[in-house]
Order: sequence, then C-alpha cells, then structure tokens
Amino acid sequence: MKKLVLAAAVALAPGCIFVSSSTGHISASWSVSLDGAASTCSAVGASSVEIIATGPDLDDETFNCDSGAGTTISLATGAYTVTVNILDSVGTILGSDTASVSVDSGATTEIGPYLFAFTNPPTQGNWHATWEITSGGAAATCADVGATFVSFTSTLMGGTVGNDDIFNCDDLAGDTDPYDAGSYTVVPALCSGPDVSNLDCTLSFPTPFDADITAGVNTDFPLVEFAF
Repeated sequence: MKKLVLAAAVALAPGCIFVSSSTGHISASWSVSLDGAASTCSAVGASSVEIIATGPDLDDETFNCDSGAGTTISLATGAYTVTVNILDSVGTILGSDTASVSVDSGATTEIGPYLFAFTNPPTQGNWHATWEITSGGAAATCADVGATFVSFTSTLMGGTVGNDDIFNCDDLAGDTDPYDAGSYTVVPALCSGPDVSNLDCTLSFPTPFDADITAGVNTDFPLVEFAF
C-alpha cells in the first residue's frame, strides 16, 4: 500500500504520482569600490566571490568576481544564513557580509547588492604645530610684537621645493596640510602683514628642525618659541 504525503504529491493520472517542487534558490549580487569610486575586482586584488548557505541544506559555491552575481543550486525550503565572501586568487577573504533569508518553494530569493568597499593605504600624513611668543623671557601676545601670522616651511630632505603652511598667530596651534611620508626640514617664521598674500616673515626665525611624516598619522611638532 502506497502512502502519499499531503501537498508533496499530486495525482495527475490513474496510477501516476508526481512530486511537486519543494526547493528554491538564493541569488546574490555584488559590486566593488575603491576609495569611494566604482572599481573592478582586479583593481582591489579580488578574484572570486563565495556564497555559503547554511540551513536545511548546506551549499558552498564560488563565482567569478567579475560576474557581479551568482545563484546557488536548488536548496530545500526553509530558513538560511547566507555568507558572501569576496576572495583573492588564493582564497583569502578580503571582505564578508551575511544575511538571514527564507527559501520558498519554486522561488529565487535575491540578496544584495553587496558593496565591497576598499581603500588604498594612506601615503600622506601631516603635523600639528604649536607655538608661543615670549618677550624678555616672559609670555607675550602676538599683538605685543606686531605679529599676525605664523609660517612653517617644510622641505622634503633631498628636495628643493618647500611647502608653506600659514596660521593666524593668535591661534597658537594648527594642523598643516597633508604631505607625502618622509623626513623634512622645517623652518618656522613669525610674520606681520594684513593678509597671507602680503606678509613680512622676518620678525623672528627660531632654529629650523627636522620632522618626520608618517602615513596616516597627525604628528606633533615640538613647541616653537618665538622669542624677543
């Protein structure tokens, strides 16, 4: 005697039993960016994307990264945890994301699009400068000595072109622009003048000093004293 499972079989003709679909698929899509702009898999060193579906069935499939999408084999219906990994050519995981989804009978569950965002390592850093004004060994103000701006000129060792960072004297501190990592000679100067386009930077010249820039780091200058 044959037993029929309700909703799993349909009698279409005398003596014939057909099993209905009780599987579905999961389809994932993805893209890649580099430093905030759309990019390619090869530009970030990615070769493939792995889709791992864990639930009533277990499926682990790998797709060409450039395809931008992939669909699993047929999976038993039910709840799944899906992990999407972007991999390099030797299988190292460069990025990963997960989702909880349901696979329905005869349907394809779409997840994504996943954006795998990459950034280039920094090549530049900057300095944090601080300074003080003294007169006769006592603390003084910029106005006391007629100063309006402070200048720091940094030149990469072995280079010939200096970088100028100019700050309002009264600020007593400021961050320079970013520059390439390396070792620099820094020349501080105290300036007078109404604006940065019309300065006389001969009020005070402390001793130049050497300073390094580390990529991705804001490094403190030594405190600079403009002494009168």
